[in-house]
Formats: sequence, structure tokens, C-alpha cells
Amino acid sequence: MNRQMQGLIAAACIAVIAGVGYYFWGEFSSYRARAAEEAKVESVRAELFDLAEAKSYEPEKVRMMCARLREKLETELKDNDMAKQAFVNCRVLRYAD
Repeated sequence: MNRQMQGLIAAACIAVIAGVGYYFWGEFSSYRARAAEEAKVESVRAELFDLAEAKSYEPEKVRMMCARLREKLETELKDNDMAKQAFVNCRVLRYAD
């Protein structure tokens, strides 16, 4: 009986350790995914500020650049995929309507 109890306790410990490891691995993976997404958003934001030649405390310059970009997309830049993507980024980051 003592031997069976030791085996049962060992199996329970292994199950608990595996469950805790699985939970923390999921949390870690979720954290890494969120961090990667935040880094991507920050990179796109920095690119928009670079395009607008604005400092981090000058979002109005970015809004004006996005508004000009919208106007030019209808005429001069309608075939420019890079300009279209820049405007999509403006909309996603809410610098344009």
C-alpha cells in the first residue's frame, strides 16, 4: 500500500507540474505575441512620424500629412501602392478619418 501511495503522489506531482508549466507557457506565448504586436504598431507609428517629419509630440503634423495624402491619393498617387499603405496606416492609427 505504501508503494502505491508513493506512485499516486508522484503522478499527482507530475500532473500539477505539467499543468503549471502549460499555463505559464501559454501566458509567456501570449505576452510575446502582445509585445510583438506593440512593437509593430510602434514601428508603423514611427514611420508615419518620419514621413511627416514630426517629433513625437507633434501628432498634428502627422494628421495634416495624412489629410494631404488622402487628397493626393485621388489624383497624383492613385496608382502608388506605398502611398495607399501609408494612408491605411494613418487610418488604423487614427491619424485620419
